[in-house]
Amino acid sequence: MSIMIKDGVSSGGLPTRVLIGAVLGILAGISFGEYCAVLKPIGIAYVMMLQALVYPYIVCSLVHGLGQLSPMRSLRLLKRCWPFYVIAWGGTFASILLLSRAIPPVPPPTTIDFSAVGRMGPGLLQLLIPADIFTALTENYVPAVVLFSICFGIAVQGLEEKESLLRVLRVIRSVSVTIWGWIVHLAPFAVFAMFADTAGTIDMPAMRALVLYLVLFLGGTTLLAFVVFPMLISALTPIHYRCILRDLRSAFVLSAVTSLSVVSLPFVQQAARKIADQCKIEEQDCDEIIDTTLSISYPLGQLGNFFVCLFIFFAAFYFKTPLRGVDSIALPPMTLLSCIGSPSSTYGAVSFLGSWLHLPDEITTLYATTGTITRYGQVLLSVMGFAFLTILATLAYYGKLRIQVRRLAVSVTLSVILLVAFVVGAHGLLLGLPTKTPNQWLSFVLDKETVRGVHATVLRNAKDPQQAQAQGAMRPGETTFERIRRTQTLRVGYNAQIIPFCYFNRHGDLVGYDIAFAYSLAGALNVKLEFVPFDWEQLFDDLKSARFDIAMSGIWSTEERLKEPVMSRHYFLTPIALIVPSDRAAEFRDSDSINSIPNLRLATSNDRILYALVEKTFPNAQITPIPNWDCLADNASVDGAVWTLEQASIWAAAHPGFTAVKPKNLGAVAVLAYLMPPNSPALFQFVDRWLFLKQEDGFEARQYNYWILGKPRTVQQPRWSIIRDVLSWMR
Repeated sequence: MSIMIKDGVSSGGLPTRVLIGAVLGILAGISFGEYCAVLKPIGIAYVMMLQALVYPYIVCSLVHGLGQLSPMRSLRLLKRCWPFYVIAWGGTFASILLLSRAIPPVPPPTTIDFSAVGRMGPGLLQLLIPADIFTALTENYVPAVVLFSICFGIAVQGLEEKESLLRVLRVIRSVSVTIWGWIVHLAPFAVFAMFADTAGTIDMPAMRALVLYLVLFLGGTTLLAFVVFPMLISALTPIHYRCILRDLRSAFVLSAVTSLSVVSLPFVQQAARKIADQCKIEEQDCDEIIDTTLSISYPLGQLGNFFVCLFIFFAAFYFKTPLRGVDSIALPPMTLLSCIGSPSSTYGAVSFLGSWLHLPDEITTLYATTGTITRYGQVLLSVMGFAFLTILATLAYYGKLRIQVRRLAVSVTLSVILLVAFVVGAHGLLLGLPTKTPNQWLSFVLDKETVRGVHATVLRNAKDPQQAQAQGAMRPGETTFERIRRTQTLRVGYNAQIIPFCYFNRHGDLVGYDIAFAYSLAGALNVKLEFVPFDWEQLFDDLKSARFDIAMSGIWSTEERLKEPVMSRHYFLTPIALIVPSDRAAEFRDSDSINSIPNLRLATSNDRILYALVEKTFPNAQITPIPNWDCLADNASVDGAVWTLEQASIWAAAHPGFTAVKPKNLGAVAVLAYLMPPNSPALFQFVDRWLFLKQEDGFEARQYNYWILGKPRTVQQPRWSIIRDVLSWMR
């Protein structure tokens, strides 16, 4: 039973209405901006209705299509089909590998954590072998479902009484197509909603860093879908190139505007039937052969899915995680195995491949973000994959292929020239595009909500005479808290060499994680704020003399510091790391490897606490104190430097050629706390309770995300729209 298509769907009427809906949706998004977000559920509901029928269609089509064949016919179809799958898969991956040459070499990683345990995603066996078919369906392991259906269909071929089963499968498949036909008629309205929501809410600045990948993806899929594979079909059949694209126009248009390849199946079936008629194939089982080859090509011919391989190459560059040579060689076959099935299966494939290659957790989020644009090229190439495999397999089955050597040579040559020219152009045009802002911490600023209402003064010189003001001095018998209340001023000691906790940004402002907490503390006390600089060698003396009320600059909690000053509860834990030349990072994999380096020379700051810890952790090293971290970049006399992981990572990000390494089995951890003068019991109690409140109200998490992780603050800015920014309505 062939897939029947109603005239209203197969004619140009529906694609035209869909295009009109798309244009109107874009205009609505531009005009009304984020207000179009209310339409998003309509688009989601439409996609969900279409996706709900994917598995019934795949399972029934594969089992029915293969099961209805006799073993002899099945073997004949396999013999005639396999070369075209090899050509389609091989051509796609060869093009992807060529496109990947436009991606710049992976720069050295900013941070390597050798102690981290690799993420666990779905294993390859889980994706391919359905120990429990219901679990595979629930977890969207499409490859497992597909392989199960293929094996089941082949097993049905040998049954003598299989007509009843095939009749049920045929009915389910026909019902799925019928329901698809109903849903497809809603496409103009759904497309209007989806395009209005996308055009009204998409964050274009977030896409700028991904221009390289987007250009390569869309350009590559477009060339393959509309040039390479149509020319190959034309070179192997008597059908002209333009006729092929014309017959597939409805399939391309509807699948593109809905971003769903499944809606193209009836149109691909119709195009294959038309080409079969033109080639004078009059056998009665032609419709069954077309249905079978199309059913198989839907999960196996999703050529757009294989561009996950290009995404992995780009993600390695984006996250500065170089792939080993063996991984690069194994990536195409691993992608092929994990990307079988519908476009939605690629999310599981990305998770699996990212886990296998030890890429960061953010890889799935990055793929989903770019998918709002790349899905169109992905779907168009998959539609051409269906057509390529179905048309050529059908004609080959009936011996109707007509290989035209000259046209084939021209097609292959022209395809290679176009792909190479595109890669060279993309490489030359986009090589210099940055994916991440270097040294972004120097542009960070304090949150306006945190500093609002707090009057602050920053003293730059440790010997500034302004600090000797009489009204700021401690009176006999006075506690630190009483002095703060009397002067209405909180004096905070700082050292500006402790990025990201305390430092000066490129604008000359004192900023950082601890500085944000200092403003919050002054706000809680309802007093003014005065920042007083200190040197590490004088920190104890400054606290004893009450030169300031609290020291807040990434200060380590140690046994020695617990004896005399008053120390708050710890507010931050950070492991010890090393800053090393990127090409030597592997030598610092673990403590044993580090201590076995001959004549090991390590640098560290002149903080005697850190110096003592380095001596204890690396007993065989020659340790060199440095006055500041800026001189490390030009210091070739040391093998590396020891700092905390967060500080080392940020420093390495600002100095190309260096990498922050967290070795395995090192064990050293820095515990950070705030120090107060000895006579500060009331202030100590207040600070401890205040730190607890900052943890509970989310302030600590927000500062950690911004100052430590480098994540931008979420500012809800209204999206540009005509109704607000041009007509000045609804402000």
